[in-house]
Amino acid sequence: MKWPLNGPPALVKSRSGPHIRRVLAWLGVLLAMASLLAAFWLQWGDGWRPCALCWLQRGCLSLAMVGFGYYAIGARRPLWGLRLAFALALGGLVAAWIQFGEVNAGTFVCPLQFTGAITSCAAAGAHPLMGLPIVDWSVELFMALLLLATLIEILSFLHGNGNA
Repeated sequence: MKWPLNGPPALVKSRSGPHIRRVLAWLGVLLAMASLLAAFWLQWGDGWRPCALCWLQRGCLSLAMVGFGYYAIGARRPLWGLRLAFALALGGLVAAWIQFGEVNAGTFVCPLQFTGAITSCAAAGAHPLMGLPIVDWSVELFMALLLLATLIEILSFLHGNGNA
């Protein structure tokens, strides 16, 4: 298939690029916000006790939500907000992956768990939520946020958004 003389297909050159990126950024904000609200509901409403890695993941979610939000509402859509969201989603994924390993191995990594000062990450992550352990949902959530940030970055590159 030959492209017309004016370049690649309309998907790459469309004028809807900024709109799609803004919608994806708002999706990242809503996903992070809904996850935080669900985490606090499970803690205060259902009595689940969070572990140290749960708190770390909540911090990553909060700041990733800020990064996505700043990118979504920014007039020039600065990429540093998006890159902040990417880095924090990656940090949250690492914490969720460590907790995933603890749940599956039944071992303890966090030194606070030995003193009894905080709930075991293996116990906290093993709580079932809609048929899956909550740690599985955490890994999937952070992978989805990473995917959104990566997709927005690729679209920014394709549309020539060089805001740093």
